[in-house]
Amino acid sequence: MGLVDVFWALGIGLAVFVLAFLSDGNSGRRFVVAAIVFIWALRLSSHLFLNRVYKKKEDARYAHLRSLWGDKASRYFLFIFLFEAFLIFLFVFPFFFIFDLDHFWNKWDIVAVLWAVTCVSGEALADRQLEIFKKISTNKKKTCNVGLWKYSRHPNYFFEWLFWFSFVFFTSFKAGFIVTFLSPVVMLIFLFWITGIPYTEKQALKSRGDDYREYQRTTSVFIPWFVKK
Repeated sequence: MGLVDVFWALGIGLAVFVLAFLSDGNSGRRFVVAAIVFIWALRLSSHLFLNRVYKKKEDARYAHLRSLWGDKASRYFLFIFLFEAFLIFLFVFPFFFIFDLDHFWNKWDIVAVLWAVTCVSGEALADRQLEIFKKISTNKKKTCNVGLWKYSRHPNYFFEWLFWFSFVFFTSFKAGFIVTFLSPVVMLIFLFWITGIPYTEKQALKSRGDDYREYQRTTSVFIPWFVKK
């Protein structure tokens, strides 16, 4: 089932590229924006595949659901795949507006590119720091609190959320730009209340106990901030 997350990221990247071909706005601008989304999608999908699918046990979330649902698991998992397809449409929808703009480049586009590159780099760095921490045998059942993880319990989620604001800047705040807030709002809802932080923290408490409780006490849950004494 972990493949559903891989396909979600790749699906967005491919759908944005298809939309770039079909839209009528400035062609150079369309493909610069599409390239940024595809780089994000390729990095995230490859990370998810290597760390959650390839030669790995099924992600604990899906293993739990498979056990909980029993014989009905396949039917419910099909629904999850279909719902993820709907989410792809939801995240791609703002690009109908972005790709319709005629200008090639302006100051807001530069801000958008720098913002997107910073967010993708931040998320990649957070993922890499956690991966290195987990490979050290003495860190087993310990909480990663180095690098970006010293200042946020979920820095990867934080940069993932920020990434979607870059497409607000790509609209140059022209009429209709409000629709581009759809992606970061939906992402925040999922991270905070559905599939992200709640389940991750529940699993961390189960596997690391008091060590993680102390981490919760001293470290910001989402936005990077100073460590509490």
